[in-house]
Amino acid sequence: MGVVAVVWSPIRTLREVAGGHSALPGFIVVSVHAAFSLVVNTILVLSGATRRQLQQGFEQPGRPTLPPAVLESVGWALEIGTLTIAFLLPFLIWVVVSLLMQLGTRLFGGAGPRSSMMGMAQVTFLSAGS
Repeated sequence: MGVVAVVWSPIRTLREVAGGHSALPGFIVVSVHAAFSLVVNTILVLSGATRRQLQQGFEQPGRPTLPPAVLESVGWALEIGTLTIAFLLPFLIWVVVSLLMQLGTRLFGGAGPRSSMMGMAQVTFLSAGS
């Protein structure tokens, strides 16, 4: 029913939805997602899957081989970078989507605060995915 309300009266519906949310629910959901992503990627790093994938990429025919010391440094940087990105990317996506929603509501005459958009962004995508 909420989708129909947005279609028939988008300004009123978005004002109502934005007025009822804070950024805390979105932050909690994104934090849980980031923690889960970090755990999964940590398991992949500790199992050696990321290192094997890197080595397989350099062992292809016709590609120059790297010295073992360079390959070790690149592998270490890839593992640390993978874990860092796994944790930070959900927060970055959340902020970008929230800002785009804020811009969209402003373009259509909405007046919700940014914190409401941050809470609403994650709730909207969770409800769309289920």
